[in-house]
Amino acid sequence: MSGIFFVRHPKEDTQKSPLKARMTILDYGCNPAHYNIPLVEVVGPAGRVYAIDIQPLVIEVLKKQAA
Repeated sequence: MSGIFFVRHPKEDTQKSPLKARMTILDYGCNPAHYNIPLVEVVGPAGRVYAIDIQPLVIEVLKKQAA
């Protein structure tokens, strides 16, 4: 499945979403820990979540939270 999926309530919506294990997801304009951690839980270790933001500080915070 391809397309755009917007999440408003990350924990609830990712469970109800068409997202599955092993998918690749792009979170464009990410906010630290709002969507990324729940998305990683959905796609699992065989999937990928790419987080992109224009603000370098957002990416640094996200890296720390992911670690």
